[in-house]
Amino acid sequence: MKGDFSRWTFDARNHYTAVLMQQGRVQLDSDWNEQAAMLEYLGRTRLEDVVGPSGVPGGLGFEVYTGADGAPMLSAGRIYAGGLACELAADTPISQVTRTPLRPEAGRTHLVYLDAWERHVTALDAPDLVEVALGGPESSTRLQVAWAIDVIEDVSSEGCAESSSALPKQGLGRMTAEAPDGYLGTENQLYRVEIHDGGSLGEATFKWSRHNGSVLFPVERFLGPRSARLGRSLVDPQTISVGDSLEISGAEREQLGLPGTLARVDAWSENTREGVFDRDVSAQSGATRPRARLWNQTPDSTVQVESNWIVLEDGIRVRFGGSGFRTGDYWTFPARVASPAVEWPSDAPPQGVEHRLCPLALVTWDRLGAGWHDCRCAFVSLTEVYAELLRLRAEVAKLRGSTETT
Repeated sequence: MKGDFSRWTFDARNHYTAVLMQQGRVQLDSDWNEQAAMLEYLGRTRLEDVVGPSGVPGGLGFEVYTGADGAPMLSAGRIYAGGLACELAADTPISQVTRTPLRPEAGRTHLVYLDAWERHVTALDAPDLVEVALGGPESSTRLQVAWAIDVIEDVSSEGCAESSSALPKQGLGRMTAEAPDGYLGTENQLYRVEIHDGGSLGEATFKWSRHNGSVLFPVERFLGPRSARLGRSLVDPQTISVGDSLEISGAEREQLGLPGTLARVDAWSENTREGVFDRDVSAQSGATRPRARLWNQTPDSTVQVESNWIVLEDGIRVRFGGSGFRTGDYWTFPARVASPAVEWPSDAPPQGVEHRLCPLALVTWDRLGAGWHDCRCAFVSLTEVYAELLRLRAEVAKLRGSTETT
């Protein structure tokens, strides 16, 4: 979550059930957010214990089938993925909600699966979050369930269970942050390190922010391939300087969990709020509600993920280990003026984005078209289960009565 937060304190291993406020004490955003995280964690855990890793109520939602025009479709309904409720209002062509095109290949089998996660929503995406009586600044933000369909091509097995082993693994990358000579900054910060291009050590890249990536400017107009006019940040009055790194993106890419275009500011006018970038950003000109997010790495737009120590600023350095870094993986750690050390354990997995993956279907093409094998897990409501038990009990009683009469 790229909000203006002080720090994140929720840890499921503590087994806390509530945050208790005390009279006359300062209220912190971290306490409120930890309470919300506790309730969400407990709710998702209970739902997953009952439904399982994934489930479709009545088997009516998210079915992959061939439409009238021969195009793969996804049926309307609801599916629970790792405790997250994903909903689709109307039958939709898969091509509209997939990251990877579903390409017909005779004799080969592809796995179609759902990727669900929680997306951070700000007033840029939901303007009604701003209370106009406050004069414009954003107060609170929201979490929203987001999902996308993806495809793994040429899976070796025809069975759903065996093919599911090909689903992407999570939490394989690791990061360590420290300030060996003490934090040298003059302000309290919440640092964010986020993977931009996925891959292995020496291949993946990352970006970082001293404001948790929360500084966001609406793009009011694209003026050319390398220039744009930006609005003002809703978080607090932040300025833009030559040399800053901005990630130009839009609602569609963020909803699919895809990165935007990272560009360096080569020229900036505070009066007109017009900037010139070091590269073409016009690929985002057709995006819905385009935005520019401020990152603090300089002079390069991204930094390579390495096992050696990488200096960020003010005595803070990071290094990485493991493999399989995914776009969007992130770590946050608070740095405090009153404390010489940064609050971060060594060799830690990503804090998020936590993806819940569930297989939907296997598709095999032949000369007659696509053949679908359903991989969804259906379930019925507890009331239906109880009603069926009552019906069976009545039949057993009836059979016993008939036997005794005979």
